[in-house]
Amino acid sequence: MRRFVNVARVGNIEPGTGETVNANGTPVALFNVDGVYHAIHNTCPHEDGPLGEGELSGRVVTCPWHAYEFDVTSGECLTEPAYRVDRFEVRVDGDDILLSERAVDDCMSRWTAALGGGPVDLLRKGNGHATVE
Repeated sequence: MRRFVNVARVGNIEPGTGETVNANGTPVALFNVDGVYHAIHNTCPHEDGPLGEGELSGRVVTCPWHAYEFDVTSGECLTEPAYRVDRFEVRVDGDDILLSERAVDDCMSRWTAALGGGPVDLLRKGNGHATVE
């Protein structure tokens, strides 16, 4: 059985907006797209900008630092197709918004391996930043 971690309450994130939440130490950008919640890793792979602070238009968030655009439903980067961010399973249980604990932990494991040189598939860009796939 999958375990989920509570990250927010229904109604705290208005439709058409997003915010950064903490899921077991992982920064996650949580968005409300027409009443449906979507979650992606908060860190933009371009220059580490905070996606949860970006402007949401439909299902596209724009990184506040350099205007890279991401589809919050898939994690795909619309500005630079080689980039993407992890997407997390979201559930609503009553008034609680929950994220899959395993997905969050898996994401952190990949990032830890990437930083520590473990076995991970990385796409490296010339600016020294990497996205984990």
